[in-house]
Amino acid sequence: RKRNLYCIVLFAIFANVVFGQSTIRYKPELKDSLAQDVSRVPVYTENLDFYAGTWEYKNGDEVFRIFLKKVPEEIHFIKTHYGEILIGDYYYKKGGVVLDQYNEEDIPNIKNRQVVASPPIDASNGSIYKQYVDPLRLRIHIYDKRFNGKGSEGFITYISDAQIRLEVGEGEGVVILEEGEEDIEGFSFPTDVVLTRKLER
Repeated sequence: RKRNLYCIVLFAIFANVVFGQSTIRYKPELKDSLAQDVSRVPVYTENLDFYAGTWEYKNGDEVFRIFLKKVPEEIHFIKTHYGEILIGDYYYKKGGVVLDQYNEEDIPNIKNRQVVASPPIDASNGSIYKQYVDPLRLRIHIYDKRFNGKGSEGFITYISDAQIRLEVGEGEGVVILEEGEEDIEGFSFPTDVVLTRKLER
């Protein structure tokens, strides 16, 4: 009996040492911190600095201008995707009447879920795979500031160091109509134009 008791005591000590060390080695908080590191995924971009700034389309008394600003971005969807993106706003004047305008100082310096008021334009060629990044073309998402709630995706394409082309397709989204108003087709701004870089004075 003494021998059996002695064996049981030794086994208990051995188990406590081995499994106790194992428990210390794989603490839940350590596993969580490792998982947090793994969950951050970089988004690769290229040539965004070229597109940053002010671009303008002018035809007679019609002026359409967009402003793009490069900022850091973090998107939280299952994993955290981080990188850089262009965000901005637009100005539109037609028939001598200013229909839309913006203030550069109102554009945020970062895009993430903490920024409540997102500007109406964001554009990027970002991808989690470097080989799919196209420096000569951006995907753009734009909201119509006067057709409330209507947005669409399109492209900004490089033409030359001084010009780009903006193409926006028919949008999707919910357009909020006042009583008696009819459904709105199209956008309140030009959707297929060549814009020229506007040099800062």
